[in-house]
Amino acid sequence: INAEYMGAIVEGVTSITCYPAFQAKLSEKCPAIKVSTEAVVVDGKCVTSQGPATSMAFALQLVSLTVGPEKAAEISKAVLYT
Repeated sequence: INAEYMGAIVEGVTSITCYPAFQAKLSEKCPAIKVSTEAVVVDGKCVTSQGPATSMAFALQLVSLTVGPEKAAEISKAVLYT
């Protein structure tokens, strides 16, 4: 991990999530950032998720942020995501 590169990506961000196998290394390289174990984390304009298994939660969070929580709930129900 290039700490300078990561720092540029997450400038101004205080909390993120990432693939679980990457968490310790990211915490080590970017100690100022809280690395969460949550499936999806929103910090300002930065939205992160843990990986492929959390893609639906990530997508619904993006819908909620851009269109609204009602639309996200509608889509979640329609695709049987609980």
